[in-house]
Parts: sequence; structure tokens; C-alpha cells
Amino acid sequence: MPKVIPGYKDDAKRKIIQAAIDVIAERGFALTTIDEIATRLGVSKGAVYWYFPNKDALVKEVYTYIEEDFKRVHYKKYYNQSINKFLQILFNKFSSNDYKLRRVFFEMVALAQRSTIEKNSLSKFLMDFVQTIKEIIEIEQKNHQLDDDIDPETFAFLVVSQYLGIHLLSTLWLSQDKTDKIWDGFESHMFTKNQVDSKVPKTQSKTK
Repeated sequence: MPKVIPGYKDDAKRKIIQAAIDVIAERGFALTTIDEIATRLGVSKGAVYWYFPNKDALVKEVYTYIEEDFKRVHYKKYYNQSINKFLQILFNKFSSNDYKLRRVFFEMVALAQRSTIEKNSLSKFLMDFVQTIKEIIEIEQKNHQLDDDIDPETFAFLVVSQYLGIHLLSTLWLSQDKTDKIWDGFESHMFTKNQVDSKVPKTQSKTK
């Protein structure tokens, strides 16, 4: 069995993190071991310890990796998209191809209940999530694409709650087709009916 992981340091760490995600998705944080991660990579246990001093350090890196990957959807360029388009981009982050990330994310939620540090980190991440959606809704209102009667913060929390709830069910038993259908229905119900008809003056759109 090789003693080292092929590739440069950053590439080697990425391979370890990905292997850890695979194992955690299958076995959970508690049952994941450095030995199993090393076996998955086909290297010695010492090769993993060369990059990560212990399991906790590796788990922390996995946590950070998933957060950073998810946050890429928050880039300002998406602010030019409609709320519907943004939500579809967001939804696709945890698509059927990312079922492992879904499982690991909810493992992170469970871990946060036992760790103040992880709880604070996850709470900040989710509040950033809410803030991003709130800002996009406010932009849509400013551009007269959404009704002013919508409270941006309330709707942002509803979106995040629905998003997490659907994906929690999908990790348990909900099929991907059903998951997609529910999300599409949610988008249509929450936003399409509240969009302002650009052909109708705003003062008339509310009384139409």
C-alpha cells in the first residue's frame, strides 16, 4: 500500500477530504475512522496523518469544504438573476448528483447540536444564506418584479426552511423526481403569484 498520496499538497488534501465525505456519507461522523479513509484512498494511515493530525481536524476541513462549496452560489453575479432562477441554481447545489453532500450536511447539523463552535459556525452560514435571499428579494422589489407586500426577511426564512426540509426528506425516503416537483411547486406558489406584471402599472397590479 502506498505511503503517500499522489499529487501536490493541496491536491492531496482535496483527495483526502473527498474520501472522508464518501465515508461520512455512508457511515456518519461517529463511525468514520482514519483507517477507513486511508483504505478508501489506497494509502497508509500515516499518509492521512501527514496532512491532518487527527480525525477532528479532518472533520473540520470537511465542514469548511462543504460550506465554501455551497457559498459559491452566493456570488454577486447571481444577483442579476430573477429570484426563481437564483433558487433553481441554489436547489441544484444539492441535486441528485450531490446526495453525499446532503447526508454530510445533516451530519454537520447533528454535530452542531453537541459543539458550540460548530453550532456558531453553522448558524452564521445559515444566516448568510437567509441574508442573500433577502437581498435578492429586495432587488426584485426595487425593480418592480415582486410585490412590495412581500416581507423579504420572512420570505427568506421560508425559503431556507423549505429548502432544508425538502432535502432532509430526500435523504430519508423522498425520490429525486418528487423532490424536484415539490420544489418547483414551492417556487411557483411563493413567487410567481407575487410577481408584478411589467405591462401593468404598479398601482394597478395590486388591485387587478
